[in-house]
Amino acid sequence: MEFRLPDLVELDDGPPGIYELRWPELDHGKLPDGLVEQILRVQFKPDGEYRAAIRYCAMMAEQERKNPLLQDFDTVIRDMLHEASVTYVRMFFGLLRDCIEPHARLDVAEPMYWWGRLATYLYWSGRTGRGLVVGFAGMDGAFAKHLPELYATLRSRLEEVPEE
Repeated sequence: MEFRLPDLVELDDGPPGIYELRWPELDHGKLPDGLVEQILRVQFKPDGEYRAAIRYCAMMAEQERKNPLLQDFDTVIRDMLHEASVTYVRMFFGLLRDCIEPHARLDVAEPMYWWGRLATYLYWSGRTGRGLVVGFAGMDGAFAKHLPELYATLRSRLEEVPEE
């Protein structure tokens, strides 16, 4: 799968200053389809400084990941050399998280807290080894203790949705 972050684009048919992400090819990983839809439909209201920082992080993530000097190493060394890119990806989604349109609905507690990590997880699924996705998304360590709560909430919310 291509290493390209989603494009932040202003809505054509909405109020001025409201943006959405246009995602490249996706692999949902282990995220439920209902949650993926919620992550994808979130809208943002970034000011000029945020838009510039978001573009900068996207550019740096892609440059670091595609740098030919960092490619021809074994997996362990290559992953270490790509840590800067991983950090820029996390910052990209973290900046976007701060700009979530207040009317956005995400069916988990504290949506702004969860969205950045879930979107980062969604991005990395299919772009790196399955064993690295959780760490790249910042969902390991101290954060991992909250995952059972998140999964329980999501499971109950998704069970409430009637089948079509």
